Amino acid sequence: MRLIQIKTLTVSIFGALSLLMGAAVLFGWYTHDITFVQIHPNFVPMQANTAVCFLLSGLGLIALSLRNTKASIISGLSLFIIATLTLFQYVFQLDLNIDQAIIKHYITTKTSHPGRMAPNTAIIFILTAILLCLNSIKYHSKTLSFLKKLSTSTILLIGFVSLVGYLFSAESLYGWMSLTRMAFHTSVGVIFIGLGMFFHESGLKHQEKEQYIWWSSAFIILASFSISFGLWHEMNKQEQLLIRRTVIEEANYISHNLSLTVNSKFFSMQRMASRWEQASETTRSNWKSDALQHEKDDISLKAIVLVNQNLEKTWSTYSDQSNFNSILEDIIASNLTTTNTSDELQVISAKEQLLIVTTPLFIENNFQGYLIGLFNIKDILLTVIPPKSLSDMGLSIVFENNVVFKEYTPNTEYVRKWNVQTFFVTMGIEYSLTLTPSVTLINNLQSYLPEFVFTTGSIIGLMIAIIIALGRITSMKARDLTIIEKAQRITTKSLRVSQKKLKETVKKLSLSNSELEQFAYVASHDLKAPLRIIHSNAEILEMEILKTIKNDLTDNIKEPLRIITSRTKKMARLLENILEYSRIGKKHSSSQGLIMNGMTLMQETLELLSLSPNITVDIDSKFNNITLYEMPIKQIMINLINNSIKHNDSELIKIKISLSEDPNHYIFKVKDNGLGIPVKYNKQVFEMFRTLKPQDKVEGTGMGLAIVKKLVEVNKGQIKLESEIGKGSTFTFTLPKIKKGYRHQSSKASV
Repeated sequence: MRLIQIKTLTVSIFGALSLLMGAAVLFGWYTHDITFVQIHPNFVPMQANTAVCFLLSGLGLIALSLRNTKASIISGLSLFIIATLTLFQYVFQLDLNIDQAIIKHYITTKTSHPGRMAPNTAIIFILTAILLCLNSIKYHSKTLSFLKKLSTSTILLIGFVSLVGYLFSAESLYGWMSLTRMAFHTSVGVIFIGLGMFFHESGLKHQEKEQYIWWSSAFIILASFSISFGLWHEMNKQEQLLIRRTVIEEANYISHNLSLTVNSKFFSMQRMASRWEQASETTRSNWKSDALQHEKDDISLKAIVLVNQNLEKTWSTYSDQSNFNSILEDIIASNLTTTNTSDELQVISAKEQLLIVTTPLFIENNFQGYLIGLFNIKDILLTVIPPKSLSDMGLSIVFENNVVFKEYTPNTEYVRKWNVQTFFVTMGIEYSLTLTPSVTLINNLQSYLPEFVFTTGSIIGLMIAIIIALGRITSMKARDLTIIEKAQRITTKSLRVSQKKLKETVKKLSLSNSELEQFAYVASHDLKAPLRIIHSNAEILEMEILKTIKNDLTDNIKEPLRIITSRTKKMARLLENILEYSRIGKKHSSSQGLIMNGMTLMQETLELLSLSPNITVDIDSKFNNITLYEMPIKQIMINLINNSIKHNDSELIKIKISLSEDPNHYIFKVKDNGLGIPVKYNKQVFEMFRTLKPQDKVEGTGMGLAIVKKLVEVNKGQIKLESEIGKGSTFTFTLPKIKKGYRHQSSKASV
């Protein structure tokens, strides 16, 4: 009784905690006290609908503990409607205007839909509603019990995993995809609900407690697996963010430095053009020397060319045999004009990884031609990023829809999904830079730590569950051994008492049997003597009457004398039969163990009967092939044949004795053509003193078939009668076969 009270109190406490949490959050929403709503500025707020569901869940748990089924069902149905509609909105991407029906939400941290509870929270409240309704009905079954335990375990699992997600900053443990996350205090409240349901469903019976031990092991395995999976997913997510951030930072770094470097190259061309414009004819030789030196100092600058106003090359830093000639001719022919009025630097083209820059030359506002610089883009990049970075990432630069640079290391595998494209502007011109990390770089940024955490966590959970299960099995075995030892002690003690009582009973029974046998013998002997005297005196009386009357006796005198004589003879036979019946199974005749050929035994039996000529007995020839104990077959057959003769009024009495066998028994049948016996008496004929006619009309004692039945059963056989009026009778009995290899030391045994 006390355990039941503790269980009720525990469920009520968890219900009250759930109810208070829901009330506190609603109070926070209405008073704008975010401490109750959000706990921490970076945490997800508990939605108002979630708080209402906690209120309903708490009321339902308290109603269950108080056995108020009506209140718990109403709470469950209300909870089910709110949670199901919320989940329905997520699945079908609808807005039923229930999310902010209570209050306008003003905190939307990590909230996909303002006011809408998280989908995993909605699932928990659906399961809670189902449990409230199922626990309110009185129907019980194994399937229903399994569903209750599964739902309770799921609630506890989701709440516990979400709480661990907050503790380890693993967002994937308490949030699904990009939808609203579960709040921190929601996960705590869910655990309250799960524990309340657990204690309500936990039984007080030992068997039910054992079932919850196995459920707890399964819960630990699922919880460890879920947490390990969530941590693995979160760590993979962080690694992916690291890869993305690394590639983006590298792309921004390259584009920024490349922009600065290219600008510096362009400004150097402008300075060279300005110096040329300021130089005189005599000092331009010095300018050319400086230009040659500048080309040597800047490894990315491949050539400097002067073109006059007629677009004719007048001077260059490369020889006429250089392959730059063809490139320069194409540029002059397609991009330069003889009437340029702008003094702005211009990037004309980029060919064969060359960036070509042209600067117009003016003397006293008179167009004099162009100063052209040819820069190698790869050499510019080498001044910006080290060669190792280019080997880890593929790089391409696009200018005016033309790929001006593309560098991918041969025989290196790249991961296209991590491509990062950035844009930078130089001298008013936009360039597109695409960076693709190689598999080597990805592998360097990734580790096996997520897989290690997942595997280790799962194994630890499995080991804990196994240890709990083994501990429980050990405890159960120890308890069983204790019970067995106790039972053995009790059994041993009882056995000793029983053996003592058995010995006393056997002793008493043996004494009783001895006394009974002595009584039967004495009674038989003492009763036979008066009967012999009565019989003798009846005969003497008859003789004396004959002498006195000297005539034949009249019927009035003769009949009483006959009755006296016949009744004394019958009583003598009855006493002999009773004595014989009492001795069956206790003492056997000296010839009990004698083994004879079956046919020989049957012939000797017939000789003892001295049958009249009108009686024929047909013996089955199969008796020639078997050996039988002389007793009890001879005694059984004599009684059955006498019974067939006694109850047969046919002129020609026919008796047939047949033989068959099964693996362990011989089956004997004694069939006659007598009067037959009604079916309803087929079992009663084997009872003691049972005759189907009045005793004064039958010479028999009613003991013959009773003796036969006892002889058969004592020798581990069975007997039955099949008979109908006018169709004769068939007695069928079985006796065990003589075991193979048996040797009886008797000269009369025949095989």
